Amino acid sequence: MKKYCILFTIILCLPVFSCANKERRTSDSFKNYEGSHAFATELLRTDFALQKRVLITLEKAIMLMEDDVDSVSKETFEKSIEVMSYFFDICHIEKENEILFPFVKNIQGGMEKKDFLGRLLMEHISARDRKRALSDAVKGISLGKKARKTIKKAGYGYIKYVKKHLQTEEKALFPWIDTLLSHDDQLALIGRLNAVEEKYISNGLHEKYFIMVETLEKQLGIFH
Repeated sequence: MKKYCILFTIILCLPVFSCANKERRTSDSFKNYEGSHAFATELLRTDFALQKRVLITLEKAIMLMEDDVDSVSKETFEKSIEVMSYFFDICHIEKENEILFPFVKNIQGGMEKKDFLGRLLMEHISARDRKRALSDAVKGISLGKKARKTIKKAGYGYIKYVKKHLQTEEKALFPWIDTLLSHDDQLALIGRLNAVEEKYISNGLHEKYFIMVETLEKQLGIFH
């Protein structure tokens, strides 16, 4: 009888494990954060984790290119840039520019840091410009040492800039927002962010790019 109970328990748990795997591949379900102590900034941090992983793949690709140009392909750089375009340009920038920043500005006290929010908006634009410069440089990867030097400069510059931007948000923006918003504000903001996240999950892009990150890490010998 005990054996059958154990078997029954395992069968019941199988759907849970399946859902957990799907949850991981969609960069965590935002609905998990709708509890009594929910913070909208926790949702944004889930995107940051993927962004940082992509930056690591890009940095590793540049290092390999410096040691041996044949050890890393143009496609590897292009895929890293494509994934970063999704997790940074779309997931990160769209959520903040279109939802987070306007929401915060409408809260009493939100305008006290109007200049700070404006600076972050400009950093979003600058990061995209730097990524575009890197993408243009990668097109000439086969043109010799000078071209690879341009890729190195543009790549490291982009990585450093985005890392600093994310750090600013984690250490300054998010703590301020957590103290500014009431519990009801948090839940309202979470609802809006959830709506955006559902759009990403339903179109399959989260799954596609999460798998691409894992593939790039394996190709470049990055293990967690």
